[in-house]
Amino acid sequence: MTLSGKNKLTGLIAFIGKQQKLFAWLVALVILVAGYLLILQGPLRLYAENVVVEDRLIAEIKLATNNLNDARNYSSQLYKLSTEESRWLNLVLPEKPDPSSLIEHLTSLARRAGFNVASITLDEANNQVEAQAATTNGQQNIGKIVVRLNLTGGGYQELKRFLDLAQSSIMMIDVTSINFGGKNSAYDLALIVYYYRNQ
Repeated sequence: MTLSGKNKLTGLIAFIGKQQKLFAWLVALVILVAGYLLILQGPLRLYAENVVVEDRLIAEIKLATNNLNDARNYSSQLYKLSTEESRWLNLVLPEKPDPSSLIEHLTSLARRAGFNVASITLDEANNQVEAQAATTNGQQNIGKIVVRLNLTGGGYQELKRFLDLAQSSIMMIDVTSINFGGKNSAYDLALIVYYYRNQ
């Protein structure tokens, strides 16, 4: 080493010796910052990933909320019945007995089959045995109306047509018995018509 290089080295050592506290603080600061970054590098990376995942989840929640609102709007429109649809649904299984509609419907079926309605009587079937049997079978909300119908002015073909019309009717009708006399072409029918009983 040359003399000027030795002098520089000696001068540097003397300078460091004088500024030892400052250099110690600088070295400690560098070590502290480097260690801090090395230790926190993993958690900082996880935090950044979590922020990305959180943003993605928030976007998915917004999309799901929008889809749910769209589905609710669609379902509310889907289940809205028109006046005509409500009338038909009420004919299938009315919420309460409607004698005038029932008489009108059965008279219409009889006329279409070629009969005249001589008489019609309605009785609600609510005796204790039937009520117990309905409750046992899980039908406690289904009410029954017994209809006795006397038809005149037709023959076997008209009776067959009436039974076909009753079977294909929108109203739920069960034919329970048919009695007829040979000379006057009169038919006595017993029917059961159902309705939904709100309790």
